[in-house]
Amino acid sequence: MNDNFITSSVPGRMRIRHPALRNERDALRLSNLLQAQSGILDITGNRRTGSLLVEYDSRATRPGDVLAVFGNWLARTGQSSAALPAKASMTNRRAAIRCLNRGMLATLTFSVIMSMMGRTKAHVVSGGLFTAGALIHTWLNRKTL
Repeated sequence: MNDNFITSSVPGRMRIRHPALRNERDALRLSNLLQAQSGILDITGNRRTGSLLVEYDSRATRPGDVLAVFGNWLARTGQSSAALPAKASMTNRRAAIRCLNRGMLATLTFSVIMSMMGRTKAHVVSGGLFTAGALIHTWLNRKTL
């Protein structure tokens, strides 16, 4: 069982994410299996994200116990137990955004310098690259705008 299914974990609380949990029936079956375990206090599902928030008594249950039930459920239902790329993709996304921001800064600086030097073609090209970067940046952050 891979820890990539855990998207957050603090003592007494764990969020498990898997595409199969978007299916209400599958999520309910897993919830029932987890509720049967001792020390489980509450389970909240989110079909949109395909996750379950499991709250447990950390003195009676360990995170490994919750993952064991989840792994058994995956095996019985025939669901894929391949690692989720969520953590890696978030790291890649951050790196891509950082690269985009640096590229925008570089093209803006270059555009201003070319304008001051009177090099119109270079100013227009670098300004166009900056504008393209700004559009991509806006698209990536459209949910927070």
